[in-house]
Parts: sequence; structure tokens; C-alpha cells
Amino acid sequence: MKRPVASTANAESENRLVSRLRNAPQNNAYRYTSEARLFLLEDLFGALTCNKREYLNYFFPNGQPQGTPPDWNLSLAQGASDGAEYSATARGKPCGHIFRSGEATYRCK
Repeated sequence: MKRPVASTANAESENRLVSRLRNAPQNNAYRYTSEARLFLLEDLFGALTCNKREYLNYFFPNGQPQGTPPDWNLSLAQGASDGAEYSATARGKPCGHIFRSGEATYRCK
């Protein structure tokens, strides 16, 4: 199967992410600190948004994340709560199951 042709912005974003991930251990003295985690989160979301800050609003509707790793938690930013996919208000809407650690599969009812 052929890979789809990426736009220039997507290709640049992907190349930047690959470079940052490749160099991350060396840049952080081979230590995974909270600062290293923050840089990785920023790089990953940067790649998802083609490095356009205004696109972060689609992931974080209450404002762009600030400088701590918990700010980059999608579940918290989007107001997800445990078991919300089973509530009466979720009935008839697309499934939005949040996987728990160790949970391999899930089927929407």
C-alpha cells in the first residue's frame, strides 16, 4: 500500500518531530525528567497541529496548555470522567471509550 502524499506543512512537522524524538535522550542528558516530558508533549502536539498554536483549541477547548505536564492531559482538558460513555447523555452519540491500563479491547453498544 502506498503512503499518501503529505503536504509540505505536514512533512516539515513530521520531520521536526522525528528529529526531536531522535535527539531527545541526548538533549536531556539521558534522563526522563518532568522537563523532558513537557518538551515531548509539546513536540507531539505540535506535530498533530502542524505547529499551529490556534489548532490546539480543538484539543484543549478551555485554553492552551501552560508549562506543566498535567496541563497537557486530554482527558482532563476535555472534561472526560470515568464511566461517562455509559451515561444517559451519551446514548445515541459516537462512542468515546477511554481505555484503562491493561484493557485490550472494547465494543460500543
